[in-house]
Amino acid sequence: MTGIGRVSVGVVLGSAVTSVLVTVLLIASVGKLLSFAEFSQTVRELGLSRRIVQPTAVTVILVELALASALLISLDTRRTALLVALLFLTFMSVSVFAVWKGRQIGCNCFGSRHGIELGWITAARGGLLAAMAIGVVALSNLGIEGLPSLTVAFVVALSALHWLRQWSHAGAPSIE
Repeated sequence: MTGIGRVSVGVVLGSAVTSVLVTVLLIASVGKLLSFAEFSQTVRELGLSRRIVQPTAVTVILVELALASALLISLDTRRTALLVALLFLTFMSVSVFAVWKGRQIGCNCFGSRHGIELGWITAARGGLLAAMAIGVVALSNLGIEGLPSLTVAFVVALSALHWLRQWSHAGAPSIE
């Protein structure tokens, strides 16, 4: 394989992985925003003081939106992807904390509970997403970054598939 072939595959890979991260962050932030009271309750159940629950919930949503936007437009991809990895590692840690404390806390990771609780599955998901973000950092360190236009196309396709799946299962569109 020539150097040009490796870069082309790297660009597509970078765009694909970045688009998964952007899509997850967008769906999660919009879902949390649309069911803010439920998400705030999840934050409260983690043991935070009542007076900082809502500011914390708002901060999480804004951070997710900001990171999704920065990745989408390739704004300092390396640093942004590193911050995304830290965010997902934080979410993983929160899941492990819930298990360690023996708390049964509704996930509400994407805006509604649907019976999913913080636990080993959500911890594994956070770890996988963090690893994907670290992969974007590694590609960026090699000078390989996704194309914003290709990333946008992938995000649109992934989002459309997500909501089509939801629509076909529920009979009407929903955020999760």
